Amino acid sequence: MRNEEHAIGACLDSILASSYPAERFEILIVDGMSEDSSTEVVAQYREGDSDIHLLNNPDRIQAAAMNIGIARARGDIVIRMDAHATYPEDYIRNCVHLLSTTDAVNVGGTQQAVGQGRFGRAVAAAMNSRAGAGDAKYRVARERHWVDSVILGAWRKDTLVRVGGWRQDWAGNEDYELNIRLRAAGGRILFDPIINYQYAVRRSLWPLAKQYWTHGFYKARTLKEHPESLRWRQMAPLALVTMLAASPFLVLIGRWLPLIPVAVYATVLGLVSAHTARKRGWDLLTWLPWVYATMHLGWGVGFWRGVTRWGPPMIGPGRIFGALRRRDQRA
Repeated sequence: MRNEEHAIGACLDSILASSYPAERFEILIVDGMSEDSSTEVVAQYREGDSDIHLLNNPDRIQAAAMNIGIARARGDIVIRMDAHATYPEDYIRNCVHLLSTTDAVNVGGTQQAVGQGRFGRAVAAAMNSRAGAGDAKYRVARERHWVDSVILGAWRKDTLVRVGGWRQDWAGNEDYELNIRLRAAGGRILFDPIINYQYAVRRSLWPLAKQYWTHGFYKARTLKEHPESLRWRQMAPLALVTMLAASPFLVLIGRWLPLIPVAVYATVLGLVSAHTARKRGWDLLTWLPWVYATMHLGWGVGFWRGVTRWGPPMIGPGRIFGALRRRDQRA
């Protein structure tokens, strides 16, 4: 956690309500030097439970937090549960069950985005839609699949130790990078919707933009080192930003041509937003175009900034067509 004073209490309440036997798990809270009252909230919970431990993460990034947790963990299984979320009572039990009854090295499930107020509900609706998530299994799948990556995750501790844990030079997309190494070592990753949780979305556009910018920025690094990990859903925001950035040069051909890409995207935004609003509530329509645009452009701009930082990934036509054809193997 980092600066989660509004979320950590609900998170811990949901974990403590778990149907898994309390004497068989410990809670390690790795704090990224929070500047709000997060640690004070945790202290109140620690007073009544000796198996809640608060650890410091001076590096303030998730990869470092996970490695600190692994080093301290006493159990055979490590389950990542971020503070900005709440979990059903069977979450831990289902993670343990799937690790114990399948040959998966990592298991995960569905993330349901939830938000408060009209803006939060609009963000949640966008994140839970294909226009916001593409074919990401953790958003849209309803059946068990073998996949390339899962959200959060659960592993046997010795599996993580064997591959060296999380790379701490990866401040974003660190979960996907870890799963690439797990698969390269011969492991398989399982998605099953019986594992599910609720994720609280960002409360305003600027934090949402920073979140998606970071996703795109570190995806550029992931593709630089692992170009085979390209997926078709990642190409859409890249194409969008490239199209909009190139549109001013169309003035050399015709005076009004630069407006065409903008008009096309605006039309698509309107149609997609109306489709989402029809299913989630028409009161969200005023926010949905802004939310979708922030997600798409934040990711795409972050990616191209990552390219200037890490260098262009070696992605030729073969990999692009492969990504368009690729589908995760069904279990």
